[in-house]
Amino acid sequence: MKEFWLDVLKRFLASAGVAVVFGVISLVLFTLIFSFAFRPSERKIPEQAILVIDLTMNLTDRPTGFRFEDLAMDALADRTKPRHFHLREVTQAIRKAAGDDEIRGVFLTGSLQPSGYGCGYSALAELGESLNEFKKSKKPLLAYAVNPGLRDYFVLSHADSFFLNPYGMIEFGGMASQVTFFGNAFEEHGIGVQVARTGEFKGAVEPFLQDQLSESNRKQIQGFLDDRWGDYLLRISQNRKLSLEKLREIPQDSFLLNAEKAVLSGLVDKAAYFDEVVDRLSEIGVVDEETDSFVKIGLSEYVDRPRNMNEVLEIKEDERPAVSVVYLEGAILDGMGDDGVYVGGDEIASRLRTIRKDGKTKAVVLRVNSPGGSVTGAEAVRREVERVREEGIPVVVSMGSVAASGGYWVAARSDRIFARPETITGSIGVFAMIPNLKDLGNRFGLTWDTVKTAPHADVFSIVRPRTDKEMDGIQAYVDDVYDRFLNHVSAGRDLNRTAVEGIAEGRVWSGRVAREVGLVDEFGGLEDAIRYAVELAELPGDFQVIEHPRVETPFELLSEILEEPVVRKTLSGSIADQSTVGRYLSDFERRLESFVRFNDPRNAYALLPWLWEGSR
Repeated sequence: MKEFWLDVLKRFLASAGVAVVFGVISLVLFTLIFSFAFRPSERKIPEQAILVIDLTMNLTDRPTGFRFEDLAMDALADRTKPRHFHLREVTQAIRKAAGDDEIRGVFLTGSLQPSGYGCGYSALAELGESLNEFKKSKKPLLAYAVNPGLRDYFVLSHADSFFLNPYGMIEFGGMASQVTFFGNAFEEHGIGVQVARTGEFKGAVEPFLQDQLSESNRKQIQGFLDDRWGDYLLRISQNRKLSLEKLREIPQDSFLLNAEKAVLSGLVDKAAYFDEVVDRLSEIGVVDEETDSFVKIGLSEYVDRPRNMNEVLEIKEDERPAVSVVYLEGAILDGMGDDGVYVGGDEIASRLRTIRKDGKTKAVVLRVNSPGGSVTGAEAVRREVERVREEGIPVVVSMGSVAASGGYWVAARSDRIFARPETITGSIGVFAMIPNLKDLGNRFGLTWDTVKTAPHADVFSIVRPRTDKEMDGIQAYVDDVYDRFLNHVSAGRDLNRTAVEGIAEGRVWSGRVAREVGLVDEFGGLEDAIRYAVELAELPGDFQVIEHPRVETPFELLSEILEEPVVRKTLSGSIADQSTVGRYLSDFERRLESFVRFNDPRNAYALLPWLWEGSR
């Protein structure tokens, strides 16, 4: 009888849990629809306001659209600002603020929250350029921080007046790249990995085979970090009017600077509490009598987003000639799907195919922020780029923070390649990696037996090792793919094949060096690439920019809301993910996830080594 009532109780609690989950979903949906239905149709910007840009966000290349996770958290925790912003909408908002008579100044605060491929240095540099353009308006640009990291300081240093909390601290110890190695762990647990690769510097497979960096990979990472750190210091030197020699001395000794030392070093202007900064902002703007503080408007209210349901649902067919911006952000997989962390090659190819046939697109800008991935996935995109160009539509590539390996594969045959000095690119090489779980399975009593019509019918089985003959065949396939990669680069970049071989071998380059060796045409961000595409297509003054993927409406989002993984992820998030230990665990999980999710049918990958995740 006791067991019976326990079972009844369990069933009741389970039912109650389901009811709570769906109740929360209903609440979020109602809140979403209500807010859009009754939000004022006209954007009203407060008179003489300060534009507040809270950097507590993940800044992505691609449009983020309406994210259920953010909306749910807003509803449950009364948060009013989204935590994901699209780079172009932020830079356009800043440029708009420069000429907006109702905006008296800009206030920067908060700390960036990188996730996936967001908040890369190239994106932050583009953000910084928009801030420099804003300063030309002679409107004040203020910043306040407590404990800014390197990325935060990179952005905040653009301010005219930079205030640091008296108990705050600046970490200015340089950049580091830390790689997690699984070689010993795999061996201990009976997981074998067999690899075929090309290129002395193709180190993407090293974490799964070794316990430390090879000398060649260590050398290239060191060279890249030195190059990036030099660019970082140059930018800070320009922003803060400090000598490079003085900046280079800081990490050697006082790498942790309290407020007093930060002021003396010139990294900040003044130590001040937040209320003192508020008083300063009140002197610049207009004081709200109700709050006794400065009139302000947040970035989420200022950017050009739909404000009501009518705007969301209104369909306006715009027949003006267009520049279509296609975002390829994430590691490339074979097939469909795009979540900003992984992207299917067929997904991007499909978008390009649709654009090629829409009749209004006169130029394409392909924004690449990807370390590469599946060879077949990258080739699907490259092929469609070629088809677009055959239709007489120019394709211009704008490299984001990383456009390497398979990311460079898709870019090589475009009409023009833009990058930034901070961009990570190159890594022209190929590898095939096949796990062997035979020993692991045996430890748990699992065995396998196979019936086949030919000796190598199960060559890609993960429950047996490959023979020497099979590995020779796989190596031959990898060599062939690598040869094709070199040919793509040679033809697309109009470079001698021998010259391409000299800069390939899997070597990683900064955007600055990539331009010197011919892999990149010129420096510039996304807006520069769009302007060049307009000129190349000879578009008239009246044209439109269409971004892909497009922003989803709330109704399109409904199907995603009802998916269990989305609900579970939203309701079970942990703040531990932001702790030091949490970040290490997340990094570990992410690397293993990549190992499992890569799905090239021949296990061939053009993928950057995991160094871009370093250099904090």
